[in-house]
Amino acid sequence: MHPNFDAWLAQPGNFRCHIVEIDCIDNGENKTLYFSNAPFVSSPTDTPANTPYTDIITDDIKLGGRMDDVFYGRTTTIRSAISILATNFVDNLLAFDVANQPVRIYMGDPSWHKSDFKLLGTWFAQDIEPDGVNYRLPILDATHPLDVPVCN
Repeated sequence: MHPNFDAWLAQPGNFRCHIVEIDCIDNGENKTLYFSNAPFVSSPTDTPANTPYTDIITDDIKLGGRMDDVFYGRTTTIRSAISILATNFVDNLLAFDVANQPVRIYMGDPSWHKSDFKLLGTWFAQDIEPDGVNYRLPILDATHPLDVPVCN
């Protein structure tokens, strides 16, 4: 993480670049999709090295958590979504199996190395959905496997 990340974050007007890594299965093979909301390429010393992150995220990514009223005694899984632009740079996005796969979301400045970005969290994909002419990828936080009734 960038040594001055908190100071950078506190400065109004800094562009916040989100880079997103979505694990998926493509024809039985494990792959990762690399997307961002700004042009970004990882540096030769980053992992993965020299990797372009396709600039197709169209909206801010809203993340969070919520504890329901103390009388109910449960947390609520936050359901958010990543808006993805339909483009020729990513062919046949609906063919990738992303359901229940990890989604890593990082934030930083597009001029930084990827290693300087802060990992905001690892979430889990639902399934890519057509959204008019674009796509929507609903994501769930790490508590989603626990979001089941214990008693009837």
